[in-house]
Amino acid sequence: KARKKLRYMLTFDGFSPNEVILGINRDIIARPFPKETVSLLLDRIAEIDHRMIQARNPFIQLEALLASIAAMTDKAN
Repeated sequence: KARKKLRYMLTFDGFSPNEVILGINRDIIARPFPKETVSLLLDRIAEIDHRMIQARNPFIQLEALLASIAAMTDKAN
């Protein structure tokens, strides 16, 4: 479901990959996750952002980020 929404945002809504990453970053900070989880998630976001800057496929990188977020937040709950 998240990948479908991501694809729609990038393709039809006109969001850039950087706008998506910034939105995810803001949302992670605003949520009541444990500090350790937030730290790991922000580190992963920074890694994905760096990969996108290196001209790697942004859609694949954002999908990897969504998978990481799902895995890390499942562990936190």
